[in-house]
Amino acid sequence: MLVYTYAPGPGDGAPAALQVSKVRRSLSSYFNPGADAASASAVAPAAPSLGAQLERLAASGNPDDADAAYHLLDDCIYFNAEGHLPSVEFARGSELTAGETAAEAKLCGGMTQSQKNSRLDFLAAAVKGGAYGATSSFLEAGPFGDPNALRDRPNDPLVLEWKRQAIAQLTERADDGEIIGATTLMKEYLRGGDIVPKDPLLAYGYVSALRLVHDDILGPGGVNPYADQYWQSLRDALTPEQQAAALAKGNGIAAKFRQHTGRAAHS
Repeated sequence: MLVYTYAPGPGDGAPAALQVSKVRRSLSSYFNPGADAASASAVAPAAPSLGAQLERLAASGNPDDADAAYHLLDDCIYFNAEGHLPSVEFARGSELTAGETAAEAKLCGGMTQSQKNSRLDFLAAAVKGGAYGATSSFLEAGPFGDPNALRDRPNDPLVLEWKRQAIAQLTERADDGEIIGATTLMKEYLRGGDIVPKDPLLAYGYVSALRLVHDDILGPGGVNPYADQYWQSLRDALTPEQQAAALAKGNGIAAKFRQHTGRAAHS
């Protein structure tokens, strides 16, 4: 599952379908928060089956729809194993209602092995097409959908090639101004681990980008979680020359973000 950190989409206003995939809300969640199953079914049509939803998403050829299909399947796999959806619960601050749980069970209960296997195909299409956040999902999914492979088979040539590909495509997206990608890499370089070694210089470069972007979005009076006072220990671990290099990297990423979203720099 994702670690949830606020990361604005393009223009901080992604298309509706893309917003669904980024918070990983199940596409079967047609109920209003707090509504019971009876009242919801009285006003909402029956949710289309998993197969129908996947068929519709696949038919569009849109990388954002491929991304939505990946997350729909990923949610179903998790729900079938655990019986709840933390992604949805975190996003709205409450657990699924009984009606929502029943609807999700109906949606996901009949998932076939073929549908389950198609999850990574949808993800590959989303990455190839440049869907927002797809390279972060690729990294999260792990080698061939198995995050444990990074520890179980660290020297496997296929795992090493997957790691190279995952970091390269994520870096390309992050450095081109994709903020969810920059957030993912910031966390990876901050803590280090099986994917990349700890790198304070790169981590602070992405922190600098996130600070500038959030300044643009929040405006005067907003509390920026990437403000320097919260990251003083990371900054102080770098030489003045490294701090300057990190800020230059951050400025470059923020400039790309503004270019793609049409935002002006916060003054």
